[in-house]
Amino acid sequence: MAELTLLDSVANAIRAEAENTRTLTIDANTRLVEDLDLDSIDIVGVTMRLEDRFHIEIDVEDIKHFRSVSDLIDQVSILLGKSAA
Repeated sequence: MAELTLLDSVANAIRAEAENTRTLTIDANTRLVEDLDLDSIDIVGVTMRLEDRFHIEIDVEDIKHFRSVSDLIDQVSILLGKSAA
């Protein structure tokens, strides 16, 4: 099985956390609040799922700056030591 991309992993975390997003298209430009109707609790839940998935720790102060899926991808990428492409 091919390894999931960071986009796939973030999208899966969002869909697992917020039932209303399961049928929506999620790409890097998708906005967390405006497009997916996530609230702060949902976003914290998504970051916790990503922390568990990648064995990383996302600083609580960074969470309030997440506006789009690409923000989450960039943060995970940085924490994994990869360049964000």
